[in-house]
Amino acid sequence: MRMLKAAVLILLLQQVITIKDADACSAFLIKNATNTLMCKSYDWEFGEGIIIINPRGEKRISMPVIGGKAHIKWVSEYASITFNQYGQNLPNGGINERGLAIEVLVLNSSEYGAAEGYKCINELQWIQYGLDNFATVDQLINGTEQIKVKPLYAKVHYFVSDTSGKSAVIEYIDGKRVVSTGDRMPYKAITNSTYSSSVKGAKYVKGGCTRFNTITTQLNGNYLGHSNKLMIEKGFATLDKVKSKKRTQWQIVYDLRTKKIYFKTRYNRKIREVSISDFNTDRGAGIVYANLKLDCKKREFKAITKEINRYLLANAFNKLKLSLPDSALDELVNYTTTSKPTPKLQRVVDMFGDIQ
Repeated sequence: MRMLKAAVLILLLQQVITIKDADACSAFLIKNATNTLMCKSYDWEFGEGIIIINPRGEKRISMPVIGGKAHIKWVSEYASITFNQYGQNLPNGGINERGLAIEVLVLNSSEYGAAEGYKCINELQWIQYGLDNFATVDQLINGTEQIKVKPLYAKVHYFVSDTSGKSAVIEYIDGKRVVSTGDRMPYKAITNSTYSSSVKGAKYVKGGCTRFNTITTQLNGNYLGHSNKLMIEKGFATLDKVKSKKRTQWQIVYDLRTKKIYFKTRYNRKIREVSISDFNTDRGAGIVYANLKLDCKKREFKAITKEINRYLLANAFNKLKLSLPDSALDELVNYTTTSKPTPKLQRVVDMFGDIQ
């Protein structure tokens, strides 16, 4: 009888926490005494994008959120490298000059709750805010406690890490922010389910997310004595184990201690390297970018323009089949280029609410 009850319990657990292993993003941290690497597989509908070098001292005003909310204003304290598909100011992920890295992953079960009493920011601009203002995971957790994410397009959660090797998953469940870090983070990895359900799947049943389980198995390896080169190779090898033939667009390894990024893309399998120390990131230096189709050598970076922001947004509208008028595109291009919202931009943002 007890065995029957146990079997039923396991079956129920499988039904509750087994996650459909869709082709989607993965992120994790690997480290040893001398190296700390955060790795990300970006799986999405399209891979066109740019790398941006964001200097210190950039003045930003947050984009309006659906339904309206007071803007957040800030000046970037730290320079950063970001991967962008939707124009400047709206990064997909990145690392700052202090070695804090932030990546975003889809979490369709996210429930953000009421915005009353919170400052609000959209799901991608939260990344820029974090990179601009914080040097460590703890600072980020504490500094964003009173900021609520209100998604413009996708429900998400975040994986963050710093040079000390500390990581956290930040997500919104049943209307509340849930932070998994320290002792509440046995595995420094995440895919596209809540962190708690992923851990249950890995620990208690032969279920859960296959990608999460594959990564955590790899994380059990002994990296003692591994050189930086071997660690980077291990990062990419693990990314390859969770790679989707159809949807993996970018594979990124952030070297948190050297503040370098290494990456491959779907259509260019060459590992490329960008170091923030190679660029002038002083206040007033100007924002520069390189297309991900290039080798992304320093000489290939050039000043950001309105035209590249328009190209990225128009491409995204097309690939995501977003039926928005040209005037909406104009407003978004103006905002991404200037970080200065106009009164009309609120109406454009509210159109995304209708799409949702």
